[in-house]
Amino acid sequence: MTLTGSAKLDLGLGFLIYNYQPGQGAAAQTLIAGLIKSGYNNGNWAGAGITSTGIVSGRAIGYLNNNNGAGGAINATFGGQSAPANAILARFTLTADANLDAKVDFTDLVALAQHYNQPAPTWTAADFNFDGQANFNDLVLLAQNYNQNLPAGAAPLDVVSLAESLAPASAVQPTTTTTTTTPVTQKTPVTNTKPATKPAPVAKPTATRQPSPTPFGQTRIVNDRLTTSATKPRARALAATNQDVLTTTPAAASAKSVASFARSPVMTSQTTKKTAAPAAVAPKPAQSQRQKREKNPLFE
Repeated sequence: MTLTGSAKLDLGLGFLIYNYQPGQGAAAQTLIAGLIKSGYNNGNWAGAGITSTGIVSGRAIGYLNNNNGAGGAINATFGGQSAPANAILARFTLTADANLDAKVDFTDLVALAQHYNQPAPTWTAADFNFDGQANFNDLVLLAQNYNQNLPAGAAPLDVVSLAESLAPASAVQPTTTTTTTTPVTQKTPVTNTKPATKPAPVAKPTATRQPSPTPFGQTRIVNDRLTTSATKPRARALAATNQDVLTTTPAAASAKSVASFARSPVMTSQTTKKTAAPAAVAPKPAQSQRQKREKNPLFE
């Protein structure tokens, strides 16, 4: 088969069976693959060669050598037609339909896994974008159509998980280490609320010491005869008055008591004795005890 210049073979929604002579399988497959790649034209399917006006996103033209390597046919029929072993089969199908059974399933995923990250010169080796490699780009195309049939569709495949599962064991995959940092709660510093200086001590009330009573305030004049005598009412009254004054402190004595005491014969005689000059005092005649008591009732 020869297509020259801008010539195109539009398969539409159909198929192609290209027979070859025994032993010409590799050359026949290279020819058909080149024409389909030319029509693919980097994904727009507008180039010269084998193409299809029915191609939309997720659709492509796939191909395979129907010879199973032992002289037998992989597909006995194709598109409702008998398919010999020495034939190149091509058809409008889903992108990533590696075995051309009009669906993308686990069988196509196995074909990709067997050639993943390796040179893949054919469609059946999972080169779904015609770049000569079976890699992540082809895996994406497969994932987009996974578990879909012509014309109905199904849920797509998880591309990232699938790529990780298909990576060779010897390939070193980048490992992302997630470090969880626990926030440390800062403790609030405790502010010293105590004053910098000690407060001034509270002054305790000072007991005012009362002045000691004068010897005069402590003097007691006892006159047994006077207190027991019933014939001297005036003397008893005077003695009681003098006793009250003498047994209290001068600060607590009333003005009347102090005045009465000041007029008493005792104070008068003591004042006379203190103010009289010793040299001017004439000797007094001796007095009897009775005379002394009559002049000074407080005399003992």
